[in-house]
Amino acid sequence: MAAAAPQDTPFESLAAYLKAMANPKRLRLFQYLTQPHHLEEIASELGVARQTAQEHVAQLVELGLVEAVRGRSEHAAVTSYVVAPQRLFTVYEMFGRLGDLSRDLEETVNARAPTTADARGAAPGPRERDQPRLTIVHGMRVGSTSLLSGSGPWALGRDPAAAVCLDYDPYASARHAEVRRAPGGGFELADLYSSNGTFLDWKRMERGGVARVDNGALVGIGRTLVLFRKPA
Repeated sequence: MAAAAPQDTPFESLAAYLKAMANPKRLRLFQYLTQPHHLEEIASELGVARQTAQEHVAQLVELGLVEAVRGRSEHAAVTSYVVAPQRLFTVYEMFGRLGDLSRDLEETVNARAPTTADARGAAPGPRERDQPRLTIVHGMRVGSTSLLSGSGPWALGRDPAAAVCLDYDPYASARHAEVRRAPGGGFELADLYSSNGTFLDWKRMERGGVARVDNGALVGIGRTLVLFRKPA
């Protein structure tokens, strides 16, 4: 089990995280360990001995930045390691609070059909610029944009199948909320009985409630802010 995160002052905690991350091989592991790998694979990826790989991994596990996943192979118990996106998000937020680190928003557009198993990966329509969209404006993937094509609904939450996937945010529910087309035209936001509530333009929605969303509305889910835009 990974040790708890540092519990000193915010600056001391952040310094401990940054010290553990201040190594190019350990930084490389954050990308490599998005999928579980055992020590032999990690050592091969880093081009180091198994003992050295174990030392790198141990520092990240100690701070909870990487998690140990225990399982069994055909002949023996096996431990694999995978990055902990929720803890990385914590570090991201701590670093962001040092000052105004905002940058110009650059969209990374992901065309997303309604949140159904057979609709993922649908191609964007011919007029992308005219489609309504949801853009993360505060969170770990600032600028990530999902086009709302089709008839909806479009889920937001930690579920990998969600139109707006927030798998890094530990305060978001798996299916936290959804945007859908309103009966009389336009769009509405529904809270899906989330654990920590959904906010619309900084106001908490009623649990399970539904509200109209207009162009420029801000949706708060966990520690993430998502902007709804409907081009004219």
